[in-house]
Amino acid sequence: METSMFIVSLLLPLTLIFLGFMYRHDTPTGPNYFAGFRTRRSMQNEKTWEFAHRFGGRIWFFMGLVTLPMAAIAMFLVIRHGFMNVEIFAIIVIAVQFVLLMASYVVVDIAIDRRFGKLK
Repeated sequence: METSMFIVSLLLPLTLIFLGFMYRHDTPTGPNYFAGFRTRRSMQNEKTWEFAHRFGGRIWFFMGLVTLPMAAIAMFLVIRHGFMNVEIFAIIVIAVQFVLLMASYVVVDIAIDRRFGKLK
C-alpha cells in the first residue's frame, strides 16, 4: 500500500511534465471542448488558444519539475519514518498539487488578459 501511495502521489507531477512539454511545442488543433487548456479566455480565438498552451505549458512543465522531487522526498520520509499515516499524507500531497494546478489556470487567464486585453 505504501508503494502504491508513493506512485500515486507522483502521477500528477509526471502528467504536468508530459503535458507541459507537449503544450509548449505542439498545441492541440484549434479551440475545442475535448482536448487542451480550456478556459473561456483561452477559447476566444486561435491566438489566445495558442498563447494559453505555450504559456500554460511552461508553467505546468516547471510545476511538474518542482513538485515531483518534493512529493517524492516527502512521501519517502513519511514512509521511512512513519510519523503520519501514509494514505492521509498522500491525499494531502495530491490536494496541494491539485490546488497548484487550479491556480495555474488563473495565472494563464491573467496572462491572456495582459497580452490581449480584457476579452468579452
